[in-house]
Amino acid sequence: MLTRRLQQGCSSVVLLVFLLVANASGIFSEQEQVEESSKRRSLATGMFCVAKQGADPTALQTGLNYACGPGHADCGPIQPGGKCYKANDLPGLASYAYNDYYQRNAASGASCNFSGTAMTTQNDPS
Repeated sequence: MLTRRLQQGCSSVVLLVFLLVANASGIFSEQEQVEESSKRRSLATGMFCVAKQGADPTALQTGLNYACGPGHADCGPIQPGGKCYKANDLPGLASYAYNDYYQRNAASGASCNFSGTAMTTQNDPS
C-alpha cells in the first residue's frame, strides 16, 4: 500500500514538474495569451464590436484602415503571418480591428459604427 502511494505521489510530482517546465519554456503561453487577449477585448464594456454581415467591402476596408491607422487599434495579429490573420476574410479582419479599437476607446465615448458597417454583440466572435 505504501509502495503504491509512493508511486502515485511520484507520478504526480513528475506531472507537476513537466507542467512547470512546459509552462516556463512557453509551450502553453500561446493559449494563455489568446485567453487573456479574449478577456481583455471585452473587459471595457462586456460587448464586442463586429462587422455587420453583408457590409459593403469598400466600406469595411475603409473602417479597417481607420481602426488600424488613426484609431490606434493593435492590428499586428491580423497582418499576414499574424496569429489571427485569415486571407480573403475581410469581415473577420475588420471585426478584429473594430473590436480592438472599440475596447481601447469605449471609456472615452467611442462608438461601434464605422460608417454603418459595425454593430455590438454580447457573443464573443473569436
